[in-house]
Amino acid sequence: MLALLVACFALPLPANITDPYVVPDGAVMTVTRIPTPVTSGHQARVWSSPGPQFGASDFWGPMTEIKNFTLSAGGISFSDPSDSKGSGSTTISGVQDHYAEGDKVEISISASKMMLGFHADRCADGKTFFSRGVRDPWDPPRSSQTFSFTFQPVAGAQKVSFQFDASPSSSDKYSSWKGYVTWVFTPGEHAASSAELRISDATKTGGDVSFLAGGGDISGFDRLFTDAPPVSGVAADGVSMLVVTAASSKAGDATFTVGGAGGALYPLNSGSSIFKAQGSATVTTALRQIKGGYGAAALYRPPTYFGHGSNPKKISFTVKTGDGGEKSGSIDLVRPPVVLVHGTYDNPS
Repeated sequence: MLALLVACFALPLPANITDPYVVPDGAVMTVTRIPTPVTSGHQARVWSSPGPQFGASDFWGPMTEIKNFTLSAGGISFSDPSDSKGSGSTTISGVQDHYAEGDKVEISISASKMMLGFHADRCADGKTFFSRGVRDPWDPPRSSQTFSFTFQPVAGAQKVSFQFDASPSSSDKYSSWKGYVTWVFTPGEHAASSAELRISDATKTGGDVSFLAGGGDISGFDRLFTDAPPVSGVAADGVSMLVVTAASSKAGDATFTVGGAGGALYPLNSGSSIFKAQGSATVTTALRQIKGGYGAAALYRPPTYFGHGSNPKKISFTVKTGDGGEKSGSIDLVRPPVVLVHGTYDNPS
């Protein structure tokens, strides 16, 4: 008699190459590959400032001539003309004159006998307003702080800014006086981003695929970007394993996201088998240095259920990299083929 066997591999497509691979416990992984996967993307804009602008105000309003404040890109200081005990200073570091959308901003501020506030207008993490501050003296002490955010202007903004304002904290007479240092940014051309997305056969990485599936790392990380052939589709078998890689010109993090027909992403070197973990739709990992730039990788495992219908369904992948680049790609999810095999005790008659 004939027995039905549901094979765990991707449906072969015309002119494509199908390769089987057996992992521990006898599971079969087979993927279908073609020379190049579908990719698309956009590049981040660069926002620029001509440099810091300076100003000050007193009890009556903006000063036409700045008095008692010393203002620079590196900080704000105040000199109390009546009592030196009311004088103080602040420091500012980390601000740049140019940012690409998606860049990480890291700023450090400190104060001595002053209050110092920072305000990002419409450009921090895509939010309208972001602020931080320090003060000395204060209880508990809060004289210094380092903070970070993503430079991402809100949609439609044509002008955004960073502003620092400082006032003396040890002088009652001048407590309403403030000094300002402001950077105003406007958008320019799109940044030159080399972000690349690649969806490949994990069994062809040049390493031990069972080690990767078990939550290990790969020696010779560069091989993921050169040895693994791209794929066009994968079966809904819950077993076939792909590797999604991103290359970038800048260091930082890469965030992978899977959508569409689903499946799950797993980080490399997680320490646990992907066949025993649930995985997630989003994985963020550090970009490592590779030949010619930086790279990051995540493992992908397809869903175990295809659903209704017989036509292929799209699995979408997106990666956002440290230089503000964003790329997307897609492959097909297909039904696992049904294979007919002879029973154990059958013969030609």
